[in-house]
Order: sequence, then C-alpha cells, then structure tokens
Amino acid sequence: MGKFKNTMKILILLVGLAPLYCMGQSSGNDVLKGLTKLDKNELKLRSKELQFDGESIPVYLPEGTRVKGMEMMQAIQSDDYNVEFYKNTAGEIKAIYLKQLSEEEKAKQKEYIAKARSEKPEQPRTPAKDFTAVDFEKKRFSLKELKGKIVVINFWFTSCKPCLVEIPELNKLVDKYSGKDVVFLGITFDNQKALQKFLTKKEFKYHLVPNAKKIIDDYKVNSYPTHIVIDKDSKVAFSINGLSSQAVHEVDDTIEKLLK
Repeated sequence: MGKFKNTMKILILLVGLAPLYCMGQSSGNDVLKGLTKLDKNELKLRSKELQFDGESIPVYLPEGTRVKGMEMMQAIQSDDYNVEFYKNTAGEIKAIYLKQLSEEEKAKQKEYIAKARSEKPEQPRTPAKDFTAVDFEKKRFSLKELKGKIVVINFWFTSCKPCLVEIPELNKLVDKYSGKDVVFLGITFDNQKALQKFLTKKEFKYHLVPNAKKIIDDYKVNSYPTHIVIDKDSKVAFSINGLSSQAVHEVDDTIEKLLK
C-alpha cells in the first residue's frame, strides 16, 4: 500500500496542477456541500500530505458517485476529467472531485500538455546499469548485446493496479514499433507462476522478465509503474514513475525522437 500511495502522490502533481484547475466551479452536488475547493497555490503547498488512493480521501464522479480502485484510476487516466480537491472549514481535505471537462476544455488541456512536452528540457543522459535478463519464454536479453537498439523498460507487478491500467496503451506501443530497433521489457519481481496465471487473463506484449529483483534494485526502483527508455548508446534517455495520462505518451515521444 505504501508504494501505491507514493505512486498516486506523483499522479496528483501531474494532474492536479494542470492549468485547467482554476477553470470554473464544479456543478453542485451533495458530496461537496460545506466544502471549499483548494486553489492551485494551496495545492502545491499541501501536495505531500495528499493521498490519492480512493480510501484515505473519497473520490467522486460528477454525478456524486464514489469511485475506488481500478474504476477510479481509469477515470483519472482518461482525458475526460480534471481533478479538484475540497477542504472543510478546519482545512482538512475531505473530498476529491472529478470535474467533467467540456470539449473546449479538453482541447485546451491537450494544447497545453503538447506545448509543455515540446518545451520540456531533455534529461541528461547517464550510462544505463548493465543487466542480463531472461524473459517468460526463456529468451535472453543483455544490455551489452542490445547496444544499437532502443530499450524500453516497464517496471511493474501483477497486483499493481496503476500498472494494469497502462497495459493496453503499452501494447499499442509494441504494435507501433514492430519491426523497428526497439525492444520492450516488462521487468517484475513476480515469479514465473504468477506471470503464467496473469497471462491467462490479460495480454501484455512486452517481453516479461520474472524474478528480476536484482535489476529492480540496480535501477533503484521504489514506485510502480516506472518507465525507463535507454538509447542506442546504452544511456538512459528518459524515465518517469507513477500513473498519469501522459506517461505512455512521453515514452512514445522519446522513442520517436531516438529513432530519428
């Protein structure tokens, strides 16, 4: 649960501080009565104390329905809502409200995000930690032998709900770059049996590497999901952790740039 809460704290910063946060007031409903919305400045100051797990602070859809778990995360990852935080008169945060965005607001949000991504400075590239991995189907991967290719790593595990939300979009990346010099690795501490059971219910097109605690430790991964993109010179070109609607897009952008 601690790792899950840390992941969701990152999500708050990615979503809650978007420029649309101050756009208009939410439509009234009973769950927000007597509460006041935090403004953007207060949200920045208090971000470390917020727990976006669906339990510590209840999360509500526009019609007032409370959502938890996978349903909550799928709603947040979609581009349909903006996240708002509400406090009582004592300053205690009592509700998280998913405000429905209009088509105009969605367009402005996408425009802002695209601009921010294009202006984002490139991360300094550092040598990637060498590793050797054997995937679920016994195929061996060595970073030294993968030099000259782009290596995309997803650190995840089978009971990580934020990780599961991303998988359909990650599968699209594998399809998009099929036939290119790109290798996708899904690295987990789960064992072979757990992966086998997982794959009977859900498809994950990455090369899945079980029992990979050493690689996880070497890369100092402590929150999930974590994405790392390694360039053709075996240097880390990009990394991001936590669930957000933009994580997979940024991985995609990085791959495209590295292929040019």
